[in-house]
Amino acid sequence: MRFLLAFSLATSLVAQHRSLETLTQEAPRIVTGKVLSTESFIGEDAEIYTRVRLDVAATLKGQRDSEWSFTVKGGQIGDRVVWFSDVPHFDNGQDVLVFGSETEPEEAIVLNTVEGRRQLELVRRYRKDAGNPVEEILQPDGVMDLDATNPCSAYMGPKWSSPATTYALAASIPAGWATAIQAAAQAWTQGGSRFALTFSASSPHAISLADLGAGSTLASTRVEFFQSSQQLVRFSMTFNSRYTWSTSGQAGQFDVQNIATHEFGHAVGLGHPSAAECAQVTMWASAGSGETKKRSLEPGDTNGIITLYGASGTTVPPPVPTPLVSYFAIVSTNPVAATPLTLVLRGSNIDPARVEGLVTGGSCGTSGCVARPYAATATDLVFINSYPAGSYSLRLRNGSTAPLGTTSSSFTVR
Repeated sequence: MRFLLAFSLATSLVAQHRSLETLTQEAPRIVTGKVLSTESFIGEDAEIYTRVRLDVAATLKGQRDSEWSFTVKGGQIGDRVVWFSDVPHFDNGQDVLVFGSETEPEEAIVLNTVEGRRQLELVRRYRKDAGNPVEEILQPDGVMDLDATNPCSAYMGPKWSSPATTYALAASIPAGWATAIQAAAQAWTQGGSRFALTFSASSPHAISLADLGAGSTLASTRVEFFQSSQQLVRFSMTFNSRYTWSTSGQAGQFDVQNIATHEFGHAVGLGHPSAAECAQVTMWASAGSGETKKRSLEPGDTNGIITLYGASGTTVPPPVPTPLVSYFAIVSTNPVAATPLTLVLRGSNIDPARVEGLVTGGSCGTSGCVARPYAATATDLVFINSYPAGSYSLRLRNGSTAPLGTTSSSFTVR
């Protein structure tokens, strides 16, 4: 079992805002379910892809199957992770609401959050209003509010080790776009944080114009990072040549600076907020033709980059790494409280003095039970705790205020 990075995506940056109601009406297939497995591999084009198996809990629309398997771009091979801004991301054990065609997903909403649960209820209401009521529906485990104080600041998880990076323009970018792209980078450099984003002809992080297909994706940002260190190491940005572009906000065309500002947000480590009140922020996942409002940053955007890199003029201690576990075993279980449950884990990024687990499910409920290890080293953990019979899951953190890792698959105490 591997504990993967905790971040969620809403959708790609699309040409027109498709409200949840419109998506519910137009998507050929809508299901809820739990991610059974994710298996990453290297494709013929040397890119990472991931095969996903979804245990379908309820079919809200379209083909009814007990499982749905598909392949998406991006994933993890060893310590190397690749993520695309225009592709849904899936983690093992995650409860999700998935919209798509009969063969592949278009959008995935994580249900283990307050906002995800709200959107699921809206979809059920829209189906009922359309004369297609849905009675069977997934009850996600561990529903929580990930950032109640700043719902319009969304994070991918990793960030740059120092508060600066560069970008270069590929030969495919029209010469007239350079000023607009530079202005987009400056929006983040001047966003109140310590981060600086500047042009360099020798930068390995290229921006290009290419054919991304006839779908709704306006642009895509590919980011690469190391899971163990949570450090971004490379990004690239691609504008879709299928669309007509403008640098002046011309009606009926898509504004280069508007879209570049959004995509640079991914390049510095920000994701898509999903709360309905965040529709006006730069990192919202859709844009319209002639739109220019994303050229400037909103409070949710500036709060996000300041949270990642600190406010301008300040110093920020290095982030506490999330423990990465590569081996997980249940040594013994017993439903009698006097007989302990023993878990053995092996991995990296473990701080023996501060590491602890949060066990949810069973008698621990959604709020969780804090579990401190019986023994810990930089690579090994042993937990001994007494739990009644039930289904549980575990997350790790290096200290009570450090970020939690992704929820593990369930383990059962018998």
